[in-house]
Amino acid sequence: MQEQKIFDEQLTNIPNEFIDPILNEIMTDPVLLPASGKIIDRITIRKHLLNDLSDPYNREPLTEDMLIE
Repeated sequence: MQEQKIFDEQLTNIPNEFIDPILNEIMTDPVLLPASGKIIDRITIRKHLLNDLSDPYNREPLTEDMLIE
């Protein structure tokens, strides 16, 4: 119980730029979406691209090879 409280407190101190804007989780492999300029975790955008080859923020065409590390 105490460990969970400490973990929750640590999560609240993480800067927003380290949080995936779609899944609201800590990013482990952030990439830049070139058309929208948004930073998102690679796994999140890869899952999105399986169904829709577009930037989720502005609907511009997007493929995995266009992602910027």
